[in-house]
Amino acid sequence: MKNWDLKREGEALPLSPESRPGRRSRRRSVRAIRLRKAARDFSWLAVLFVCLILLYSEMRRLGAEISPDGVTTHFQFERCETGFLSTCVVDGDTFFLNGENIRLADIDAPEVAARCAREAKLAARATRRLQALLSQGHLALVKPGADKDGFGRKPRIVMRDGRSIGDTMIAEGLARSWDRRYESWCG
Repeated sequence: MKNWDLKREGEALPLSPESRPGRRSRRRSVRAIRLRKAARDFSWLAVLFVCLILLYSEMRRLGAEISPDGVTTHFQFERCETGFLSTCVVDGDTFFLNGENIRLADIDAPEVAARCAREAKLAARATRRLQALLSQGHLALVKPGADKDGFGRKPRIVMRDGRSIGDTMIAEGLARSWDRRYESWCG
């Protein structure tokens, strides 16, 4: 309750001109109210903007993973050479798809950390070929068994147009069928 509204025995209290609200103080209070309202509106806009950015990034992430029909969207795969592993190829049988580490479950390809010159040369060719195959178009990822292997990778059979990319790599001599045991590529 404002002091100019106070009444003593039915009469208004006399106020001195200094204590009575004037035009100047009313303008300040209106300006302050407008500033507070603008700040409140701006904070809601900032929250809405952040939510939209998070929603967009989540939609991109979900669109890049396996959809209900198992088909992913088209990506351009790079080599995994930096610390940021989003959508890139590690070697001839391992790649990242939108941050998820995926291993081709049906093949074994030469390792980039090779034990001999022959394996190093084959590993480089297999890595380049897998990069090209993955970048050609839409993929279907089929989960053959366990969700993750012992290295935390997701084993998947990667299909395009009903054919396994692993089969293509085997046919080109850049990989062999994976039977869950290591065999040397050195000879």
